[in-house]
Amino acid sequence: MTIRMPLFWEFANFKKAAAAWAKSTCLNIVEDKNAEDKIQVMRGPSCLSAVGRQGKTQGIWIADNCMTVGSIEHELGHALGLIHTHERHDRDTYIDIIKDNIQQQYRSEFGKETSERTNSYEIPYEYGSIMHYNAYGFAIDKTKPVIVPKQDEKYTRTLGGRILSFLDLLTVNKHYDCLGKCGNSIQCANEGFQNPKNCSECVCPTGYGGPTCDKRAPAGKKVEVKLLNLKNWANMHGCTLAGVEIKAQADQRHTGYRFCSPEDKGVTLVSSGKRLPVIIYNTGTAFEVTIEYKAV
Repeated sequence: MTIRMPLFWEFANFKKAAAAWAKSTCLNIVEDKNAEDKIQVMRGPSCLSAVGRQGKTQGIWIADNCMTVGSIEHELGHALGLIHTHERHDRDTYIDIIKDNIQQQYRSEFGKETSERTNSYEIPYEYGSIMHYNAYGFAIDKTKPVIVPKQDEKYTRTLGGRILSFLDLLTVNKHYDCLGKCGNSIQCANEGFQNPKNCSECVCPTGYGGPTCDKRAPAGKKVEVKLLNLKNWANMHGCTLAGVEIKAQADQRHTGYRFCSPEDKGVTLVSSGKRLPVIIYNTGTAFEVTIEYKAV
C-alpha cells in the first residue's frame, strides 16, 4: 500500500520515522502533493493525528516537543490506524487507570475502546508499544502514576517508550494484510515473521537477529541477571533516551522490562526459559550500566 504525503521533508526526523514504519511493512510512504487522498504533515501547537484513513486530506500536527523520531513514529502510528494501547478494550486486565490523578482536560485521552470498534488481531497487550502513554503522563500529582501495570509493576518504566516494538510492526502488517505477500519461502525462528519488503529475511523480536531470527546463545540452564549499577543522564519516564531492556518473559515477542534509573540498582530477574536477551540502547546521551549474570 502506498501512503501519499505533501510534507515538509526538510525535517530529517520525519524521514526517519516514515522509513522506520515502511522498512518492515508492505507500506510505502511517499511525497505526493497532488494525491487525492493524502496525509498533510504540519507544524502545530500540539502533537495530533486522526486514527486511520479519513479520505481526502487529513492532518498530522507536529509540535516542537514531539519532533523526536519516536514521537513522530507515534503520530504516524495513529494515521496508520493504531489507537493508544492503554485504550484497548481489554486494558483493564493489564493496567489500572488512576482517574482521580489525571488532569481534567486530558481525561478523554484515557478512554476505553470496544471490541466492536477495534481489532487487536489476537496480538497480546504490549507494555512496550510506541502507542502507550508513560505511567505519569498528564498526572495532577507528578509523584504518583496515572497508569499502573497490573500484572507486573516492573513494567512501569517500560510504559511510554518511543521505540517501535516488534508487536507494533506485527499489528500494522496484519492490519494491511502484508503477511501473505511472501508465501512462506523461509521459516522464521522465535516467532519472527517474513519481511514483506524483503521475503528472504525475517523481522525479529528485539534481542534476536540473523536472516531467520535464530542467532542466540546455546541452550543451557535458566539465566539470572542482576543490575549492579546504572549511571546516566536519561532517567525519565519511558526510558526514552537510553536504557537497558531485559527480556525475561516467556513470550519473547513482547518488549522486555526497561530500566534507566539509579533507583533500579539491585533489580534481579530470572529468565522464564533458556534464553534472556539483554538490549542496551542509546540515542546519544551518556549512559553506563553494569550487570551480573549466571546460570541457575
